[in-house]
Amino acid sequence: MSYEFSLQVVLEHRRRLEDEARRVFFEAQAKVDQAVGVLNEYYAQVDRTRDESLKLQKQGGAMAPTLVANENFVTGQKFRIEAQRMKIRDLKMEAEALQDALLEAAKEVKTLEKLKERQQEEYKKKMRKREANEIDEIVTLRHKNQDG
Repeated sequence: MSYEFSLQVVLEHRRRLEDEARRVFFEAQAKVDQAVGVLNEYYAQVDRTRDESLKLQKQGGAMAPTLVANENFVTGQKFRIEAQRMKIRDLKMEAEALQDALLEAAKEVKTLEKLKERQQEEYKKKMRKREANEIDEIVTLRHKNQDG
């Protein structure tokens, strides 16, 4: 006779929910990381454009239209950067909410696992006690048979 946890089906269901919550959280975190990468690329583009503008200014000559185009590009990038920062903020909030859901799911699994361990330990104690009683009974019967 082996121990069977009465809530095993529930435990397995909760584990599946935890796995799904983990998957969804990691997907959301990947979106955050990707959006941060895009933001960093925007900043890098602005830096490259400013470096190019400085080189053009040092060269002198008829570079005004290129400098104006570069400045317009930087201005446009500032708007893209701000929009991307807002997007990142929203994605981070979503990822944090999903992380909270993951932590809650993990807690539920942990609670059931602890309950299972406790019940399993109680079952083992009960079985050891039953075995000890059976051994005592066998010893008592043998002793009675030897006396009789």
